[in-house]
Amino acid sequence: MPTILVMHPQFKESIVEIIRRADRAINQQKGAALSIISPTGGGKSTLANFIGSLRPDVRTLEYTYRRCVSFNVPPKPSSISMSSALLEALGDPRWNRGRADELEYRATHLLIACKTEIVLIDNVHDVPERRKLKGVREVGNWVRNLIDRVPALFVSLGADQGLDVFKANNQMRRRSPAHKRIDYFECKSHPGVARMRRFLFELDKQLPLSGMSDLSLFDTTTRIWMATYGIPDYIIGLITEAMELAVQSGTESISLSNLSEAFRRLYLDAAPEENPFSPETAIRVLDHDGEPFEDWLSDGYA
Repeated sequence: MPTILVMHPQFKESIVEIIRRADRAINQQKGAALSIISPTGGGKSTLANFIGSLRPDVRTLEYTYRRCVSFNVPPKPSSISMSSALLEALGDPRWNRGRADELEYRATHLLIACKTEIVLIDNVHDVPERRKLKGVREVGNWVRNLIDRVPALFVSLGADQGLDVFKANNQMRRRSPAHKRIDYFECKSHPGVARMRRFLFELDKQLPLSGMSDLSLFDTTTRIWMATYGIPDYIIGLITEAMELAVQSGTESISLSNLSEAFRRLYLDAAPEENPFSPETAIRVLDHDGEPFEDWLSDGYA
């Protein structure tokens, strides 16, 4: 299946805000920060890749300018490991050599030399999960130092707990008071259903099939929500499986039977007996014992 990007409102708003604030940071030559809050599967990686495509590297005969750089919070987050991860993403061959102050200095110098405009830090919620308050403050101070020294936008990507890094001290909080959300789709309200139906309609149009699959019909939408809990990554995974089945059967659109078998393929042995795409199945969250979304949000990280 070719790469498909369907921008639902929160996703599009987040991209617009990142670009707007990055342009302001460059024009004012002043560092800034923004948090994008989204649970696992909400589209953070897709957003990071898309932002990277909007700010590609610029190569000359002498230099390569890294306009956008992205890295994940390391397994043991600290000022040293954060600097090392950033240096590795920037391509520094000595990314893991040096004291804490040396690594931070090199990271700062390289960001400026590479004319970096956007720094994306993914899975920021891992910091409070893996470090106590002192460690969270250490990482927060590290981010603050970069914001103060580099005229770029620093974007943290993660679940709600990632905000704890920016709340660790008052100075850090003042540098990053703003955040945007990218939530799962929901079908418990009219606006929620309408938003998901619009997403599925746009997805349907982009499928490499000659006919529309009517994914945005109300009943089909709610059943896709039941099958995926409204998680964008799972929706794409389900539709990918269903499209492959449609192609294998020689049809030009996705049927309910394709979606039913795709559900089984997506979850394998984790699939419950009740298939969301059986007409007699009532719409509900698949959160009973042993079902895919049991205790899904219990730890707050999704």
